[in-house]
Amino acid sequence: FGSDSNGVGKTTLAMASLWALTGSIDARPAQDGRVSDVVNDFSKFSEVTLRGRLNSKEFTLKRKKGASSGSLTFNYDGSDLTLQSLKDTQILIDEYFGTTLTRSIFHGQHALDGLLETTDAKFKEELSHLLSLDIWQQATTHARSKQREMMREVAKLDGMIALRMQDLEQAEKKLTTAKQYVDKRKIEVESARKAAHEKEQLLLSGADHDTSDIEGIILGVQEEMKEARSEIRTLEEEFSIITKEGNDEINILRSRLEEKTTSERKSAKDVQFWQRSHDSASIELKSAEKHFVTLRAEWNLGPISNNSSLITPKTCRSCGQKITSSSAQNHIRSSVEKQLEEATKRIAQAQESVSAASEALEKAVD
Repeated sequence: FGSDSNGVGKTTLAMASLWALTGSIDARPAQDGRVSDVVNDFSKFSEVTLRGRLNSKEFTLKRKKGASSGSLTFNYDGSDLTLQSLKDTQILIDEYFGTTLTRSIFHGQHALDGLLETTDAKFKEELSHLLSLDIWQQATTHARSKQREMMREVAKLDGMIALRMQDLEQAEKKLTTAKQYVDKRKIEVESARKAAHEKEQLLLSGADHDTSDIEGIILGVQEEMKEARSEIRTLEEEFSIITKEGNDEINILRSRLEEKTTSERKSAKDVQFWQRSHDSASIELKSAEKHFVTLRAEWNLGPISNNSSLITPKTCRSCGQKITSSSAQNHIRSSVEKQLEEATKRIAQAQESVSAASEALEKAVD
C-alpha cells in the first residue's frame, strides 16, 4: 500500500479476526451500534474464517457479508452450533467467548485512548458491561437528595444559632448596663451611709442637732439601700433567666446539628459498605455464571438455554485413552453432574448475596 492508500482496507485486514468474532472492526468504546461496511468496492462480498482453541477445544468461525445479506457459522469441539439466524448465532458466540471480548483483548488504532476521549455517559455505559451500575446510580441520586435536605437543615440550624447568639449578645449588653447601674447605686448608698455616720458622730459628740431630723435621714438612707438591693436582685434574676434560656436553646440546637451530622456520616459509610458488598457479590455471580457456562461447554452441553443431556465421552480427556467400562463412564457422569450441581449452588448463593446486598443498600440510602 502506498501513501495514497487511505480507505482501501488496511485496518479492516488487521482487524479481520475481530470482525469474525463480533461483526465489527472497531474496538472503540464510543460506538453508535452500526456495523461497518467491510466489502471492498471491487468485491461482491467479504469472508473471514477464524480457527482457534477455546477451553482446550477447537473452534471454527466463518462470517460472510455481501451487499445485502450475510451469514455466520460456529463449530465447537466438532459440533455445529450454528443457529437459525445470524443474530442468535452471534448471541451464542458472545456467551461462549464473553461479552467483554473487544474491551479486554483487541486494541486498535483508536483503542488505547478511547476511554479517555469518551463522555461521562459513554464511560459509564462501558463500565456497566463489567459491573451493575443501576443500583449505584439510584443510591447516588438518593444520597445527593438526602445531602441537599441535610444541608438545608444545617443552614436552618445555623440561622437559629446565629439569632440566639444575637439574643445572648443583647442580654450581655443589658447585664453590663445593669452592673453599671448597680455600681452607681452602690456609690450612692455608700455616700448616704457616710453622711449618716457623720451625723451620728455629731449627735454622739453632744452637738445640738434635732434628733428627729437625724432619724429621718437614717430612715431615708435605709429605705434607699433596701430599694437598691431589691433592684439588684431583680436585675440579677432577670439576667440569670435570659442567660439560662439562651444557653439551653443553643445547646439544644448544637445537639440537633451534631446528631444530623453524625447521622449523615453514618448513612454515607453504610452506603459505601453495602455498595462494595454489592459489587463483590456481582463479581462473584459473574464468575460463577462464567464457570457454569465453561463447564457446560467442556461437556458439549451447549449454552445455558440449551437443555441437551450429558453425553459421556468415549475417551479420557486427560490422557486420551478409551473408556470401555460402564463403571468408569458412570463415575465420569457422576463427577460431571456433581460439578454442575456445585456450580448451580454457587450461582444461587451469589444471587442471594447480590439480592441481600441490594436490599441492604436500598435501606441504607433510605
